[in-house]
Amino acid sequence: MAGAQENSWRSRLEGDGFSVLPVLSGLGENPAFAALFARHAAEAALDAGLELC
Repeated sequence: MAGAQENSWRSRLEGDGFSVLPVLSGLGENPAFAALFARHAAEAALDAGLELC
């Protein structure tokens, strides 16, 4: 995905003129995303009539 290979997303985007800064970590490692996911999961549980501890 982020390698220098000709068919990587990075190479394709750079070939189209974009400046690319690959971030090689998963979304779950991002505290803001993890908090958003947890909040949405809790809201969905409440909407379904489930109570989380």
